[in-house]
Amino acid sequence: MGVHRGARTIAHGGRYGGRPDGVNNRKGNSPRLTRPDTPAYLPIPMNKRLSHLDAQGRVRMVDVSAKKATVREAVARGHVSMHGDTLDLLTRDQAPKGNVLAAAHLAAVMAAKRTSEVIPLAHPVPLEAVDVTFDLDPTGPGVRIEVRTRTTARTGVEMEALHAVAAAALTLYDMLKAVDRGMVIGEIALWEKTGGRSGAYRRAEPVTRATPRAAARAATRPATTRRKRGA
Repeated sequence: MGVHRGARTIAHGGRYGGRPDGVNNRKGNSPRLTRPDTPAYLPIPMNKRLSHLDAQGRVRMVDVSAKKATVREAVARGHVSMHGDTLDLLTRDQAPKGNVLAAAHLAAVMAAKRTSEVIPLAHPVPLEAVDVTFDLDPTGPGVRIEVRTRTTARTGVEMEALHAVAAAALTLYDMLKAVDRGMVIGEIALWEKTGGRSGAYRRAEPVTRATPRAAARAATRPATTRRKRGA
């Protein structure tokens, strides 16, 4: 297994399109979003005025012509919960519709590039990179999705990253719904952004408390190392 990231495959073996190389099937705990009463959702300073509203309260596309073009990046994450048997099917690359992760990866890239056609007031942005990662979570069970977008422009790429995660999650559902219509899409959120006038933003990593049973399993589980190999 391995991680399918961007336009290359970082894997422990296998080949793109034959086995699900777009997967990291490790059993370590990945950070998950938590409920609104946790530190991950503590309020952050906000502008007093919404930039997409004019003085009369009408919606508008923000004029960014006076801004300087700078390097901007954004990271968004999401999660698709599913039955354990469905995840096993995905891991073994035996889904009825074919290579699930390849389709979801392409959906994410296409969605990022066409965000301004779906989000009414979003600016068309010349994307320079769309990096997509899928992480199989057997403890969920489910699939975690991460998309990193980058551009040199006058406005950020947060919406592109979020739109890409949503499209990837919907594609996972479409590719697997024949065997599991009870899948749940959720936890789509912005995790990082850099560049621009407002500076950097990073979502706080929630503190997870393991149950006694989970702690016992972790104590007896052999340590695993996540290896990366570039194509």
